[in-house]
Amino acid sequence: MKIDIEESINRAINFIFLSQKSDGSWKDFKSHTRGESIYWVSSYVGLSLLQAGIPKSKLELTAKSILNRQSHEYGGWGYHEKVIPDADSTANVILFLSNFGYKEEINNRAVDFLLKHKKSSGGFSTFLKSDNLENEYKNYGSIDGWCQDISDVTAISILALKQLNLREKIQDSIKYLIKSQETDGRWKAYWWNDDIYATAYVIEALKDENKATNSIIKAQKWLLSRCLNLDIPFYIALCLQGILINSKEEYKKTVEKCIRLLLSYQLSDGSFKSYTILRIPYSSNIDPWNNKKMIEYELYDNNRVFTTATCLKALCLYKNYI
Repeated sequence: MKIDIEESINRAINFIFLSQKSDGSWKDFKSHTRGESIYWVSSYVGLSLLQAGIPKSKLELTAKSILNRQSHEYGGWGYHEKVIPDADSTANVILFLSNFGYKEEINNRAVDFLLKHKKSSGGFSTFLKSDNLENEYKNYGSIDGWCQDISDVTAISILALKQLNLREKIQDSIKYLIKSQETDGRWKAYWWNDDIYATAYVIEALKDENKATNSIIKAQKWLLSRCLNLDIPFYIALCLQGILINSKEEYKKTVEKCIRLLLSYQLSDGSFKSYTILRIPYSSNIDPWNNKKMIEYELYDNNRVFTTATCLKALCLYKNYI
């Protein structure tokens, strides 16, 4: 199969823009209890487009739409405007909006909100313990699972704070990530049904940390051992992201095979196939990787926008790599 990366990238971009709503947003992960995610998904997709070289002018409407939905009560963003804001969504929004000059809105209330989620361990939780959250999920026993430190949320939070040059706020968070690495090289994911997500984003969060060099190499080797045995393009793309951040020459053959595998999942409309990837543990579930009976449900990105944006980022990294 001849690889035409530029064509695949353009087709993915076209699909994403055709999926955009009139207010500049994107929606995905429709659930029967919480609807579709808007601001988290829109920020994630918008950032992928910026990284693909799309001019900021084409995403100004998206940025303004997200900014206008900042919670007046909390200062952050959530799955959508009708749910309590969380650190994961807010960190993704910060990463995206920081490209548009909204310094006052971000550096004051949003950063304060995000930093409130940092635990004594240095890790970040998804939610803060509050009466509102406890009342909303009182039927689930507790909210301990959603309010504990989590590697995947910590990685995104570190990236957001680094983007704002707030490195002094995250030195203990970096130590937390290095310490929480599993012996086989991966990091456990809480909100995703495969640890590839957490591992890829922790690598990105630690990529410029000299003290994390050995941890990154170990994690990349774990991703290399997984990438050719996958049948979900979302996770294939994340493997590539983690490997291509500082890819070594010895990884080249595997990377090439992985790219070919990824492209085999691109559909005629430019999107990539969607599969069940996002899991929603009950709020009391502190270890969903062991306690699978306490998973409320799992979701796929029904509009295929989230997966396609993830694959777009991987393809752009590969284009720069070659």
